[in-house]
Amino acid sequence: MKTAAAAISFLLAVPLLFVSAAPLDQVELERRNGNSCTCNGRHYADVWSASSNPSYFSNFEKIPLANCPKPMYRWVLASHHLDRAVYSGNHFCGCITHEGATTRNGFVACH
Repeated sequence: MKTAAAAISFLLAVPLLFVSAAPLDQVELERRNGNSCTCNGRHYADVWSASSNPSYFSNFEKIPLANCPKPMYRWVLASHHLDRAVYSGNHFCGCITHEGATTRNGFVACH
């Protein structure tokens, strides 16, 4: 009986490990036109229209993104599957890419 109670307590606590600062559906996801960036020679003249499919960005790599408090969200840049645009609310923070990262699924700043 003690094992079953411990298992139930663990299963109830597990979802709390995956809660971000704010649920994605409650975050202002309006993005602004006119932002651009270049990732390894791939230029995105209008990041807003090129990006879709947002997800929470924790920035474990500590990429310097000026004036971008959490929660931040990364948006897939449509023309290349490795590149992302990062937003904090409706503020454009910059672009990041998996290409050239030192760890699997890691990111580096675009240049």
